[in-house]
Amino acid sequence: MFSVASDGVGGLYVANRRSLLHYNGAGFDFVLPQTMRAEGGTFYATLVDDEGALWFSRGFDAFRLLGGVIAEVECPDSGINRVFFQDSLGRVWLGAGRGLFLLGENGFEKFELDGVAEDRTVYCIREDRDGDLWFGFESGVSRLSGDQVDSWGVDDGLSQGAVREILQAPDGAIWAGTYGGGLCRIKKDAIVRVTVQHGLIDNAISCALEDDNGFLYINSNRGVFRTHWDDLNAVADGQAPAVFCISYGVAPGMRTNEAQGGYQPAGCIDANGSMWFATIEGLVRLDPHRAVFNAQAPTVVLSKIESGGESLDFHSRIELPLGQRALTVEYAALSFTWPESVRYRYKLIGRDLDWQNVGAERTARYSQLDPGQYSFKVLAANEDGLWSQTGGSFELSIPAYFYETNWFLGFVAFSSAIGVFGLFRFRTRSIAARSRILEERIGESTAELRRARDDLERRVTERTQQLAAANDSLQSDLIEREQLEARLMHSQKLESVGRLAGGIAHDFNNLLTVMLGQIELAIMGARHEAIRHGLEEAYQAGQRASMLTQQLLVFARGKVGEHKSFSPEKLIRDLERMLTRLLKDDIKLGTEFAEDLGWICADPIQVEQVLVNLCVNAGDAMPSGGQLRITAHNRMIEGAEEVPGSNVAIPKGDYVQISVADSGTGMNESTLTRIFEPFFTTKSVGKGSGLGLSVCYGIIQNSSGYISVQSELGVGTTVDLYFPLIEPTADMIAESTLVKRGAFKARALLVEDDARVRRVVEAMLQELNTEVVSASNGAKALELLQEMDTDLDLLITDLVMPGMNGAEVASRVRALRPDTHVLFISGYSEGFGVGIGNLPENSNVLAKPFSLEALRQALSDVLYRQADSKLI
Repeated sequence: MFSVASDGVGGLYVANRRSLLHYNGAGFDFVLPQTMRAEGGTFYATLVDDEGALWFSRGFDAFRLLGGVIAEVECPDSGINRVFFQDSLGRVWLGAGRGLFLLGENGFEKFELDGVAEDRTVYCIREDRDGDLWFGFESGVSRLSGDQVDSWGVDDGLSQGAVREILQAPDGAIWAGTYGGGLCRIKKDAIVRVTVQHGLIDNAISCALEDDNGFLYINSNRGVFRTHWDDLNAVADGQAPAVFCISYGVAPGMRTNEAQGGYQPAGCIDANGSMWFATIEGLVRLDPHRAVFNAQAPTVVLSKIESGGESLDFHSRIELPLGQRALTVEYAALSFTWPESVRYRYKLIGRDLDWQNVGAERTARYSQLDPGQYSFKVLAANEDGLWSQTGGSFELSIPAYFYETNWFLGFVAFSSAIGVFGLFRFRTRSIAARSRILEERIGESTAELRRARDDLERRVTERTQQLAAANDSLQSDLIEREQLEARLMHSQKLESVGRLAGGIAHDFNNLLTVMLGQIELAIMGARHEAIRHGLEEAYQAGQRASMLTQQLLVFARGKVGEHKSFSPEKLIRDLERMLTRLLKDDIKLGTEFAEDLGWICADPIQVEQVLVNLCVNAGDAMPSGGQLRITAHNRMIEGAEEVPGSNVAIPKGDYVQISVADSGTGMNESTLTRIFEPFFTTKSVGKGSGLGLSVCYGIIQNSSGYISVQSELGVGTTVDLYFPLIEPTADMIAESTLVKRGAFKARALLVEDDARVRRVVEAMLQELNTEVVSASNGAKALELLQEMDTDLDLLITDLVMPGMNGAEVASRVRALRPDTHVLFISGYSEGFGVGIGNLPENSNVLAKPFSLEALRQALSDVLYRQADSKLI
């Protein structure tokens, strides 16, 4: 068998020397028609692509099978086709005996890698989690990242032998399996080898498959063996001498130990989780969930200790005869299962730096040992790689001749030193006497000059320090004064803008509430398509006016917002309906989320504002329609990574990445450098304020996040938002899954001083099946409440009203009806003082203007803890 590939539904495609077969779980069927089988030939590589098509090679030819139709694909001058591969972009690659090929319009075309020989045989193609492609050659590995090519070979530390397997460890490091050189780890451009000397069963690696528990099952020329990522990394990092391996060779039931390598895929995992490996005598199936191993380590005994041709008696401490410097130790281990699979390693502590892995060899030999004290220890491992913990050991003492002893060598060294020292003293005394006279004369002259120089330098230094201190003090005072004046002026400007924006926002938001509410109700009742289209255009304009108001308020006051933990998937799904209304009909909106998408901590309202702003900008960039896609997935940053489109680097950590990508007109490089500047816009007059992206940038920064923009003219723009990932608690998940949508069978009291707002809110509540009575101020509301002889479920009140504000109305209503829930509505933005006093803790406030869906959600947040009978 040359290759085996899963068909994705529980079956297998198998390529062998004579045919191409399909295994359906019960037996094998021929894939090819009789006419093609009769032509003969050897089948090598297989691939099932994203469309369900089967790619396979026969000798130098390549074929594609889809829907029962077989088509030959051109691959000129490729040599033997060894591997097909489809990357995450959908491209199909071919690795062959004469180089690398990429599928084009007219078949496979030659693809050249910079710095790599054109006709080099390709044995393996893989893709890592960053989207980079890796190619395995004879004694070499290359990585293709964008247009950049990096290569590693024997000169860089890679083992000899063809690279037949490439896989990525959980920590991101790349491991290359070589045919004859074991495993090689490539991490931060450093290569470390792990071979049989470190406990591997064999150095000829053909295929490696990983299970859900971090175990690797490796097919080799000594059968299949299992090890763990932690063991491999411990050896590669120098923290352990050997890996722990479990062997599944001929003894457990395989017909042969020899794997079939050099063609891909040489192994696969089917839909049931079983592993399949190609060998020279058929397929091997291994279920990792049922794998067992021998947990009994063999017992090691010392059978013979010899020196100078004479046997020595066994003792815990052995001393060799004087003059003997050679040692031979014979040992054995007891195994009741497969004694022929027992492996040994020994170490003479004091002589050997590392353990000597000798396989089945049962004799240790040493010669020319230096005098001293040693400890000998031998360990044994069973057929599954389990090593004994105690082993056989003894202490060894080798005596020295008197001339080898430390005291004798020390005496010789001391005598030599005394002689040399006497000669040295005699010579130096005569020289010292002459130099002493000269030094005294020179010293007297230089001492006087030194005193004069030191006095002058001291005076100059003191004066210079005085002038420098005075200058520094003056400069510091000037700078501090300028900074204080600038801060005061900036604060006064922002305070003025904030007060003006807050006052305008209240009245403007009341008007927008009436406009958007009536338009939304009209859209629901409109039957004529032209009228509905016009109403939707007006609704979109109103929504943009509301966004502009919020942007001005955030820009003027730098509002931080209330951070909460929430699921970004739920927030985006809730936005889809509103975005569908905001975008034109010829813009197709799509969303995609990772299955294990994490949670983030931010102000959900502000994050929603950011996404709406980005989608509106994307819609403006697609005047003739296009595609808008919102995706969210987890992203692990392993090192400081520069954010495209900015000078900021994302720190190491786990993030949730939300991407908004459009197929619009795109931007040039000069525009990209200014998009976050306040009031900068590329839109025509009346189309944009230039505050949107500036506000988005501030919101993301306040959420401890990062934003990047990538764009290309004529292709489109992608905006990536990075939020620190958090793990949700059980209470958070439980709360997020509560039912909060639907119509509400509830009785509500509405208090609103603006008659137009009051009427539109009444209509919206009635649309939600909520019975409502209304009052224009707090006093009338209390009169209505005293006259009511029925239960009251909900109080909806404006915060700012003449006479009695919303907080006071809520306090008095709850004094009369303690079980009444309260929802505040306000045209002011958070953070602008309006003189209403302190609201109760965890108060629910709905900002004007709001949509029918927002009102529905607010009612859900207030009432969802009531009895289920009030939700219909």
